[in-house]
Amino acid sequence: MKSFLEMESSTATLKHRSKQEMDSMSETFITFMYGNPKKHERIKDWICIEDLADQIDAPWLINGDLNVTLSAAKKYGGAPFQQDSITNITSIIDSCGLVDLGFIGPVFTWSNKQDSHVRIQARLD
Repeated sequence: MKSFLEMESSTATLKHRSKQEMDSMSETFITFMYGNPKKHERIKDWICIEDLADQIDAPWLINGDLNVTLSAAKKYGGAPFQQDSITNITSIIDSCGLVDLGFIGPVFTWSNKQDSHVRIQARLD
């Protein structure tokens, strides 16, 4: 039976874990993320992701909900999509070399649940 070395750390919205097979010394990392609804708190999580990226040189999966919409095509209704509102997050995604693996499901994953004339819908990445 193979043995594993495990490391775990977490914040309120991030849970990070690694496993290393002692026989092969291969290591895999996984981070579960729930993007804080408060933008200033979400930014702290992204700084943590950047810090983790500097330390990881192995396969790494970030799974969860960033609680942001990364393109205008993923939003319907409400105020116009503001590209500059996601500049920090997209630059962190790029600098960390992260890739969106895609999504299968409904077009929109969030709604303000209002009547149609004031309804806002978005697909949260």
